[in-house]
Amino acid sequence: PTRERRQNTTRRMSGGASMVTNSPSWAADVELFVASDRNITDASRGDALHRLVAALGTDALTFLELLRGMEGCLVTTDDARRARGVLLLAEAVAGYTTGAGIADVGAAARPLPAAAAALLAQYFTSKLDDFAVIRAALMGCTALLRATAATGAAADWLGGVELASAGQSEAAAARTTPAVSHAAATEMADRFFETVHVPSLVQADRERSYELLMALVSHPDAHTAGGAGTAGTDEGEDDADEDVTAAAGPPLGSMTPAEQLESIVAACDGEKDPRNVLLVCELWALLPHAFCGAQDTPEAEAAPGLSVPPGPAHSSKHRAAFAAAAEELYDVVAAYFPVSFRPPPGDTVRVTHEQLAATLRGAMCASASYAPWAVPHVLESLARDKTPRVQGDALAALAACGGSFGRATMAAHLPAVWGALRELLLHPPAGPELTAEGAARWATRLFASAWGGGGGVGEGGGSGGQGCDGQGGGASLVKLALADSCLKDAAAAMSPGSAASGGGDNGGGGGGGCCGGSGGGGDGHGHSHSHEGDAQHEHRHQGAGD
Repeated sequence: PTRERRQNTTRRMSGGASMVTNSPSWAADVELFVASDRNITDASRGDALHRLVAALGTDALTFLELLRGMEGCLVTTDDARRARGVLLLAEAVAGYTTGAGIADVGAAARPLPAAAAALLAQYFTSKLDDFAVIRAALMGCTALLRATAATGAAADWLGGVELASAGQSEAAAARTTPAVSHAAATEMADRFFETVHVPSLVQADRERSYELLMALVSHPDAHTAGGAGTAGTDEGEDDADEDVTAAAGPPLGSMTPAEQLESIVAACDGEKDPRNVLLVCELWALLPHAFCGAQDTPEAEAAPGLSVPPGPAHSSKHRAAFAAAAEELYDVVAAYFPVSFRPPPGDTVRVTHEQLAATLRGAMCASASYAPWAVPHVLESLARDKTPRVQGDALAALAACGGSFGRATMAAHLPAVWGALRELLLHPPAGPELTAEGAARWATRLFASAWGGGGGVGEGGGSGGQGCDGQGGGASLVKLALADSCLKDAAAAMSPGSAASGGGDNGGGGGGGCCGGSGGGGDGHGHSHSHEGDAQHEHRHQGAGD
């Protein structure tokens, strides 16, 4: 019996050696990346990933071969090893589709083979309920949503070799579509909202969750019914074009549009980390276009790096749901205004006050539906008890709101805007962030803006000028300012006749004039609208770790 056991052991050892000998060269890189050995450095794992991505980019390795070779580490009960396996697969997809890690071998970003894209989408979606690998699963889903896939005979995913049939045109051979179809993305969103509770995740996982939501909201097939020309189809281009009929909206799950918005708010509301707040604001800048189409995409101050794709208006259900939820949506980002974040000493996050303020403006002004709450909210921060920095941010936000919402929407708010500007000019700030001269420059800019009615001022000789619509008449900031008793008193005081008769008498009329602050002041301060749910706007963003 002892001799037999020794013989069996010898057979197993020789068989294992044979497997190692017959394993492809890239298998060692897979093992190096997923190994739990703490002595392996991050640089070594990165080098292994780099070699694997390079092999995929040069067709020395296919995704099918990679999946088969990784089967053991993808299904193991060892959480750490399984998490590294899923992470390796996600990083490989990202590197392959973006060209990262394969540029040095002469390859560029390229579409995924259609069948591989479909299989990978199913796999990463199934892993969203595996808490041990949630970060890698989110990364994999996002990478696929941002990728394209080759259709027809553009790529043979089994061999990784591009094939073009003799009678096939180059355009057909190179045709690509979104790697994840609208239906598959909808299933992915359903699984995400059902199994992932974003607020309970750590910062890095919340960050990946927001990136996934942004990828879903900006999915290329959001404007077509059912997603035209999705990965895995082999029909001709004419068949794909026929599918572009109606607007299906973003693939945010099988819920109603109203429920989709509720789910997004629940996932993002209350975020405090400055890195994640930037992503939430970028997501909010995309929502109006995703639910309302091009007709509700204002010419706003866009968040840095954002690209809003063109597309048709969506269904009335999507537009109605967005309009009904506008105040709740605005409140999510309004909680961060005015920005009070100050990077702490030795900060390694590298998020600045200016970054947050600029990105927040893009979110607050993303839709004209926000105007009834956004404009009064911004004007509150122009009050004299606010710091110069807050007032400067408010002036920038006011200019962004006007440019985004347009003259027709802003017309009802012009008296309140002038009242706030009047107060600011009468009691100018004296801080380094905003001086009296800086406030005057801002006021001049707002007076001259198209939404403020300054399109024809200076050319029409006080005739009211023309606005952005080319029509004269109507309210304007200049008209409101010229009708203000404060300016009338100032003009009378500076006239030659007033000097001869004594300037003191000129201040007695007009309700107190500019120094007394009562003449016309009632109109000026009539702007102090209270935002519904003011308690929500008392939140102040304190940065990471709150």
